[in-house]
Amino acid sequence: MYYICKVEGKKLWDDPKDMSKIISDIEENKDKITGIDLSQNSIGIECAKILKNPISKIQNLTKVNYRDLFVSRLKEDLPISLKYLMESITDKKITYLDLSDNAFGPTAIKSFNFFLEKNITLKELHLENNGLGPEGSEEVANSLLKNNNMKLSLIKLNRNRLENKGAIAFSKVFSHMKSLEHVEIFQNGIKEDGMIEIIKSFDNNRNLKVIKINDNWIKSGAKIFSEIIPNLCHLKILDISDLKIGNSNAVLIFKSLSLLNEIEEIYSNYNETEKKNAQEEIFNILLKMNSLKIVEIKGNMINRKLYNKFKKEFDKKKFDCYSSEEEDLNEEEEEEEDEKEIKKEEIKEIKKEENEKEIKKEEIKEIKKEEDEKEIKKEEIKEIKKEKKNEEDVTDEIIKKMDNLDIHS
Repeated sequence: MYYICKVEGKKLWDDPKDMSKIISDIEENKDKITGIDLSQNSIGIECAKILKNPISKIQNLTKVNYRDLFVSRLKEDLPISLKYLMESITDKKITYLDLSDNAFGPTAIKSFNFFLEKNITLKELHLENNGLGPEGSEEVANSLLKNNNMKLSLIKLNRNRLENKGAIAFSKVFSHMKSLEHVEIFQNGIKEDGMIEIIKSFDNNRNLKVIKINDNWIKSGAKIFSEIIPNLCHLKILDISDLKIGNSNAVLIFKSLSLLNEIEEIYSNYNETEKKNAQEEIFNILLKMNSLKIVEIKGNMINRKLYNKFKKEFDKKKFDCYSSEEEDLNEEEEEEEDEKEIKKEEIKEIKKEENEKEIKKEEIKEIKKEEDEKEIKKEEIKEIKKEKKNEEDVTDEIIKKMDNLDIHS
């Protein structure tokens, strides 16, 4: 039996008297209840305190959902309320614990870390959107490291601003446990150094089926990941979106994924895989992966002409590799390309005209040169004629003088 405490809307529980029905229901069914869900109820300190006793009497309790319990509560009240609720399950064989969407931050970790240090049955731990921060996440990780007997199969740490410090701390937890099958650590502001350590820890958890590390920063760690992926032979779902993987690294990862026989879902959106040759190589790899059911690689400026080439096969397999955003971008690109082509043609025409003008100039120059040469030749002929005339005149003068000599003699 799974006990769920839900009311219309989000109930503010401040007066312990209002909890009477909930408490009586728990007490009446304490031997039947195996799970309790108090999520989306804003529980005050006194109400949390009064709930501690009846919950602690549920002998077969294994699943606990304390998600989103403290909306509108004072920051200083939250650790106290949470501690009462966690103390109620300390000695239970809890396998599932969800503390997500409680903005307790680093200050409330002492309200539940004692549970993490001692429990040996927990398999699923949900700590999403708790505002842990780098220091808080490191503290949670250190608590888990103190417990040599806990073997988690699932851990969710999404939206906690782990950053590198928290990521490196949890990578030690992952490597230590060696039992993980499902890891989610997306949207945590983790940079390259932290992601590399997280990725390396996966090699110690070779039964991993689900990995969601999207919306962080992987960079050169992508190559390391591509070397580890073939060891994760049971991997079914991988989300590596928004990691700025790039082109060559994306190809390496997809090549490694093609070696897995059980992979069903791949998400690699917005990864700056924008070069046509890389996209084409990835598309060809995808078509050869028979186990795939879902593929998303949108937001990578997929080339429209290239996509159209693969569209028929992708539609058959229901692969989502092209978005309306990319359609718009492609249209803009094509318009820009058209404009560039027009400009190229215009420039080409201008150059042609300039060349023709240059040729004409050369022709005119050549004509002028020829005319100049003709003019020079004319002058030379004229000079020759003049010289000849002078010679003739000299000759005539000589002859005349000789004739005069003959007469006088």
